[in-house]
Amino acid sequence: MGDLDSKDIDGESKYIVAVDEIQLTAGSADTAPTSTGTAGAVGDVISQQSDETVLVGVCYLEATNGEMCIGHFFDNAQRTVLRTLLTQIAPVELVVGRGRPSRNLELSFQSCLPSDVSRTEIPSYEQLPCDATLELLSTNNYFTSTTKDTV
Repeated sequence: MGDLDSKDIDGESKYIVAVDEIQLTAGSADTAPTSTGTAGAVGDVISQQSDETVLVGVCYLEATNGEMCIGHFFDNAQRTVLRTLLTQIAPVELVVGRGRPSRNLELSFQSCLPSDVSRTEIPSYEQLPCDATLELLSTNNYFTSTTKDTV
């Protein structure tokens, strides 16, 4: 599994990207997910940001070899970080929740993705909440090797 660093992105790769966002306000800091589990840190970041801050979750899969990267980051109203990431990745398919993308997220998709990118919308009843997804991934050992490599 990789990280959201541009050195891991190959221009010849075929990426499938899933994107979701959570609108954050100073009052919602206690419900925002964080990697450390401390809502105070989220509140501090939100108070330092402009009038609109979003937490963007991204998962991209390299379709030819199965490598996957999962991450999240804070972004502004224009989704500048997300636009940069999508431009670097140049996905062949975009996966979003049906009815979920905000207007700003849709504008980001339209401005930085080619028109031939396939788009898949997942119905809400098929979407797991963030906590349930993390629990499923950790308890079922999705990211551990089941075979030993021999030389």
